[in-house]
Amino acid sequence: MLGIDLVPIPPLDNVETVEGDLTDAAVQAHVKSLLGVVNIVVCDAAPKLSGHKSYDQARAIALGEEALHFACNTLKIGGNFVVKSFQGTDFSDFLNETKEHFYSVKTCMTQATRRGSTELYIVAKNFTG
Repeated sequence: MLGIDLVPIPPLDNVETVEGDLTDAAVQAHVKSLLGVVNIVVCDAAPKLSGHKSYDQARAIALGEEALHFACNTLKIGGNFVVKSFQGTDFSDFLNETKEHFYSVKTCMTQATRRGSTELYIVAKNFTG
């Protein structure tokens, strides 16, 4: 298992960590060289919020799209992808883009999500390649 974050991740048993930005091509290449082809990609990343809803939502979608691109270049056929996202402008386009690469795509909100939040997760199963 491997974790990527902008800040150092405290050591965890059986987890390798990379301090870096998932949107950086060099970080993606380094991670791919460490992992090869994988069964699942989980992205719980979110941009630092500015308080401007439309700007923050656009940045969240862009981050999700980058995670999807990474997943499509890293997953084995039949693999799965989970990504945090936020409902709003461009969300349906991102959801549809995800559906182009997986047989099953659903959304869910966790019980921990704050009331009134637009945060949700896209759960995509069975990567088609």
